[in-house]
Amino acid sequence: MAFVQCSQKSVAGNINCDQSHSEGVKTVAVAINRDDVVITYAANIDGSVNKNEITSLTPVAGKKWIAIQAQGDVPIPTATSSQDAESKRVTDTIQINTGNIGAGFGSEVVAPLTTKGAKFIVIVQRSDNGGDSGDSAFRVYGTGQGVEFSYTEDMNDQATYGCEQFIGVDGNGVKGGSWLFDTDYATTNTLFKALLAANVETA
Repeated sequence: MAFVQCSQKSVAGNINCDQSHSEGVKTVAVAINRDDVVITYAANIDGSVNKNEITSLTPVAGKKWIAIQAQGDVPIPTATSSQDAESKRVTDTIQINTGNIGAGFGSEVVAPLTTKGAKFIVIVQRSDNGGDSGDSAFRVYGTGQGVEFSYTEDMNDQATYGCEQFIGVDGNGVKGGSWLFDTDYATTNTLFKALLAANVETA
């Protein structure tokens, strides 16, 4: 890819230099057990697997995604990746304030997400829709060893409306992250909407 130098930011690729990235994550996340989905990766020029680019995620027959509508003052306060300076291991962390609680939510969302030993693939969307190219709109967590969830519930916590808060960690994340992308933002967004249409429950 050709190098394009912008006045305030240098980037690689065919980029509109007037449009930079901005912080923030949209409020809908989807998750599925790693064993219940087939991941298709893009290929590098040399034919090797590109772990940073995913072109599709297809559930195994009979399996579904879990869709979570994050809510509260800061719906998704944490969506981070950090690398240990010594081991070089990457840790991905996601925190989701659901603004939901109750029997149905407990059985269809909390119970499966927090089953002992269960590891998940999770997708969140950046607020900036991935910038001009759209190739960084949908961040996929869990392609390393899988996201393991725990949850907290504090009925007096104003930030979570006294409802469930999920904390998900992948202790061996992919360097540079994995991203769902096919052709452009519009095409990829259509894929994401199809995942939402096949959810277990939208919280």
